[in-house]
Amino acid sequence: MGNLLNKISSRFRLNNLHSLSKVYIRQVFASLFIKAGSVIISLLYIPLALGYLDTEKYGIWVTLTTIVNWIGVLDIGMSNGLRNKLAEALAKEDIKLGKIYISTAYAFLGGIFLSVLILFMAVNPFINWQVILNTHAISRHELYLITSVAVSCVILRFIVDTITMVDAAHGNSAKAAMLLAIGNGVSLILVWLATLFTQKGNILLLCTIVTVVPVLVYTLYSLIVFGKKYKNIRPSFSAVKIEHSKSLIGLSLQFFIVQITATILYSSSPFIITQLFNPAAVTQFSIVTNIFTMPVMIFGLICSPIMPLVTQAFVKKDNEWIKSALRRLNYFSLLFCAGTVIMIFLSGWIYKIWLGDKVHIPFNLSAAIGIYTIIIILNAPFSNFINGLGKIKILTFISPIEIGFFVTLAIILSKLFNDVIGVSVALSITALITLILLPLEIRKALKNNKP
Repeated sequence: MGNLLNKISSRFRLNNLHSLSKVYIRQVFASLFIKAGSVIISLLYIPLALGYLDTEKYGIWVTLTTIVNWIGVLDIGMSNGLRNKLAEALAKEDIKLGKIYISTAYAFLGGIFLSVLILFMAVNPFINWQVILNTHAISRHELYLITSVAVSCVILRFIVDTITMVDAAHGNSAKAAMLLAIGNGVSLILVWLATLFTQKGNILLLCTIVTVVPVLVYTLYSLIVFGKKYKNIRPSFSAVKIEHSKSLIGLSLQFFIVQITATILYSSSPFIITQLFNPAAVTQFSIVTNIFTMPVMIFGLICSPIMPLVTQAFVKKDNEWIKSALRRLNYFSLLFCAGTVIMIFLSGWIYKIWLGDKVHIPFNLSAAIGIYTIIIILNAPFSNFINGLGKIKILTFISPIEIGFFVTLAIILSKLFNDVIGVSVALSITALITLILLPLEIRKALKNNKP
């Protein structure tokens, strides 16, 4: 991979660019290359899982994984805070402070998530998941087993995948995409084998495969890099210094508030749809969002490597590079918006080729989620830059407003249209709030960051 990136740099004369621009472009090339494999894996996984389960069970699985992933907000934003603060420490060449940040982050995450796991295991036998998921297609006992496995593995994953933030702080965001691709690839192979050698409909087996594999991948990688590449900043109990990490915790709490909002806005949709309609409607919604997640995902790969580099540039007061990078990403966002419009009109053909006659998707749902996708793409450069600058205080103020606004609007519009399209429209309207406010906040931050 390193030799390939060097050849690309030479071919396109990247060596003459700003040092941060060179790092950024190399990471984008690497991320896109790796993610291409992940997209193929995702496209193969969904019809495979649909065939192995059925429409209702697949909808239940999507809803359940969405609910379980809500646990991620309990990291109080520590992972994102670690990325920013570690990037600042590295920009100042303060290795000792970087080690303190890493050790403190792992200690907090371990303490919080393991406590949550113990609490969940104590109360899970008393939770009626059939009521929560609005289904009787799966027995209460089997749902208990599924949730126990899923929650345990997801909690462990949230701890061990912190290593991706350490990589990101070093300007190596592509490693996260690589680890995700490896985990998804292994999971796909195992699910395929399950379809060949086990009875269809075994959702517990599917759950075990999909949740255990990522934990193993991140754990093995962490042991390798902390033993070699990052040995000088390897986490240790002696380096946990709460009193020296107030800034880390403060920034993390701000990210925490933003994460809660993002989780409710973007991950609660399947739960809302299940309650207002049925699990089969979740399947329709999930398939459309999976298709229109692709331009967001690809553009996210272009945007995400910029975040720790913005942090470094901001610490060094290199405002001109920040402005130039933001302007270019905004140009790219317009291209992706145009591509999304084309996807909307081709959506029927895409579903036909991809899934055949397994599920019918109405065009108005594709159009509604396509419009929401366009707003998210326009938002992406600004949200990545505001996170890189660490100036997210404004988001902590508007987040509670967004939560109440979205949930209320989603329920009202869903009942008004009597269709899941109401949830998509509510998401689009809510996303417009940050699209208006973030550019203003970035301009203010750069104005106050004079050399």
